[in-house]
This record gives sequence, C-alpha cells and structure tokens, in this order.
Amino acid sequence: MFCDRVAACKNYKKEEYTDASAYEYYMNSRSHYLIHPDTEKLLLFLLKMLRDNGEENTLLYIRYRLLNRNNKRE
Repeated sequence: MFCDRVAACKNYKKEEYTDASAYEYYMNSRSHYLIHPDTEKLLLFLLKMLRDNGEENTLLYIRYRLLNRNNKRE
C-alpha cells in the first residue's frame, strides 16, 4: 500500500513530486477509505517518515525493521 501510493504520486506529479506528496494526497482523501486502524497507523507512520526523512531512509526502515522482524526464526 505504501509503495503503491508513492509510485502513483511519482507517476501523476512527475517533476512536481516531493517526498511529502504521498502524505499530502492521503491526508486530503483519507475520509474516503475504509481501512483497518492498525493498517492506517502504520501507513501514516511510513508516509510521515517519507515526508520527514526521505525515500532512502524510509525504504531502509521497511527493509530492515519491518520485513526482517517478520522473517526471523525463533
């Protein structure tokens, strides 16, 4: 969901795209979505991280903190 929003914003905004674009778009249209509260919380966290820290840092966070957390064996 996060990656889809970023890709759509890059596609539609082209040269006007900034790291804040996906967050701004979501905030302007969020009342139209039916989304689980936990999912929305994570999505907002990632969109804010993208806005504030940039794409590279956000993707590294997703790769090493979110995805690795679910793949560790106990």
